Amino acid sequence: MLHITQAERDGTLMISLSGELDHHAARAAIEQAEDLLVLYPCEKLILNLSGLTFMDSSGLAVVLHLHRTCARSGYEFI
Repeated sequence: MLHITQAERDGTLMISLSGELDHHAARAAIEQAEDLLVLYPCEKLILNLSGLTFMDSSGLAVVLHLHRTCARSGYEFI
């Protein structure tokens, strides 16, 4: 099961993922992360994957999607 938490400070949004990021959780992860970007307008997004215990290629697709979303919006992506 995937858990998503967020913290915002000084124009930086950190989204932390923990648990398993697989093809079952990928779509929800993208949708929730995009919702957080709307709720917390920022200049920088930090995607923290240190809490993941499993990630397959769908997880890589989530990372790439968020990177592209930030690039289109002019946000720094870390």
